[in-house]
Amino acid sequence: MKMKKALLPLLGFIFLKNIEGIKPPRGTPIMGWNAWNTFSINGKPLRGGRKEYQDMVDAMVESGMVAAGYTLMSTVCTDWIGRDPNTNTLQENTTLWPGGMKDFAKYVHSKGMLLSVYTDAGVKNCCGEPGSLGYEDIDMKTFAEWGVDHVGIDYCGGPTDVQAAYQKFADGIAASGRDMDLGMWNLGRGQAYKWAPAMSQNLTTLTANPPSRNGSFVPHIRLLGDIGNSWDGKVGPTISVIDTVDGIQNIPDLWNYSMGNSSGTFPNYGQLVVGVPQNHPTAGDPGLTLVEAQSHFSLWCMFASLILATNDIRLRDPKIENILFNPETIAVNQDPWTVPARKLTNINCAGEAWIRDLANGDKAILILNRLPTSIRTRLDIGLLVDEIYQNKSVNVRNLQTRASDTACGHLSNVLESHSTWFVRLSFSSTPCTPLPPQPCDAPQPSPSPPSPSCPGGPCKSCPDSQKPCPFPVPPLPSCPAGYVNHSSGYWADPDQKQSEGHSMTVEQCGDLCNSKQGCLAFEVYDPSQVTEPQSRGGSACYTFSSGLKPPFTQDMRGLIRTCTKQNLQI
Repeated sequence: MKMKKALLPLLGFIFLKNIEGIKPPRGTPIMGWNAWNTFSINGKPLRGGRKEYQDMVDAMVESGMVAAGYTLMSTVCTDWIGRDPNTNTLQENTTLWPGGMKDFAKYVHSKGMLLSVYTDAGVKNCCGEPGSLGYEDIDMKTFAEWGVDHVGIDYCGGPTDVQAAYQKFADGIAASGRDMDLGMWNLGRGQAYKWAPAMSQNLTTLTANPPSRNGSFVPHIRLLGDIGNSWDGKVGPTISVIDTVDGIQNIPDLWNYSMGNSSGTFPNYGQLVVGVPQNHPTAGDPGLTLVEAQSHFSLWCMFASLILATNDIRLRDPKIENILFNPETIAVNQDPWTVPARKLTNINCAGEAWIRDLANGDKAILILNRLPTSIRTRLDIGLLVDEIYQNKSVNVRNLQTRASDTACGHLSNVLESHSTWFVRLSFSSTPCTPLPPQPCDAPQPSPSPPSPSCPGGPCKSCPDSQKPCPFPVPPLPSCPAGYVNHSSGYWADPDQKQSEGHSMTVEQCGDLCNSKQGCLAFEVYDPSQVTEPQSRGGSACYTFSSGLKPPFTQDMRGLIRTCTKQNLQI
């Protein structure tokens, strides 16, 4: 059915006047492809080189992915082999990368794409290659000379002061002589959403020198740890799709610090796992069903997240391409009025719903069924629109199926388990008579996390013993051979009020810590309590501070197990 032209509220006219000069990608989330989930397995990188990356660039162009908006080629673990002893510049593996990264940048640019290179704020990056700590200016100058457009900066073992660490990179970019964007892969640390937008605006001011330069900026910030290839639950060291959504949606002031097109900084919910196969990148990963993959992509688009696909584009799976290349779901992600999606609490049927205002006056609605069974849901249009649109015909565009319909008074649908209903509403002036609403299931509350308990009894380390612990308790790894369980407790990062870090394997704990150190099952960042000589791969070593013993303070909530050498006196 042909859609009627929508009436545009006055507010929409006012806002369009303000956004007409904003151009992607600064005014909308960045889109591209990241190598990690294709060029890695079991959490360890497979050394993709020039041939593998060039084949992927070609596949992106030939498949229509670039035309769909995915213009950033995001490299990772490209095998820096060390530093020049005289200049301290990074040394490339010219066997894997004949012609070097500079020549590859020219190839990427010839295809109408942008190039991102990867480094870390620590001594080593997450692949064990040289990081940029102490060499921020040198590395940014090197990347500029190579013709790089975007620098992805990870945080495996970076300094405690996250803001100061990224400021060094921003200063290095400003002094490099080239526009390069600063991508923060900060793993949710340092509450970067509170200061990164201002850093982005300042970086643009420092680098925008007409007529040759448009300015650099911070296009995204990472809000949690690594996303895993699972819909819910926990497998290995990563966070599931649903746990990622819940964790970020529970940051109440996320959009209070100029996130969006005014700064060019957008939330990074994590790279997509759409089309990534089972047992990849980590053994035991269940993967997503096609329905879950569709929901995953729709949620990321609704929430204005950075969009980075990670599947092997060379395989040309038409079902996956149908999800990733859908221009109508992408249009919501790229809508220039980047106001946040709001949770709807007054729906009268099952499911969880969000609404987002769009630049032309339309509204995007997404309803999620996270239950293991199908539900019938209904949403009253009268709760969504101004009085002038009451009892007026509404054009309903299903963004996933790209089918149109009209509605009057209410919307209803049946959602299968783990599916989403993603629609775009356009409001007309045509009067209509609402039909009797379809019956629907009784409202289904979202499943609540179980009340946690600590080994040996109730959780005793919560700040208020009268309240349940605020986070679900993941399974604890056992202490490795030669270590004993010193204590257990419940912790969370006091700065972010949420669990931070990853569970670790027994092997990581045993390999990482020496005879004078203990090993945490989760990363802990509290300089007043512990010292951190190193932090790697989601595990952390610590030494005991004088007179202090785990589980540290009552400010730190979450379940930990501390393993110590059997004869270590503390």
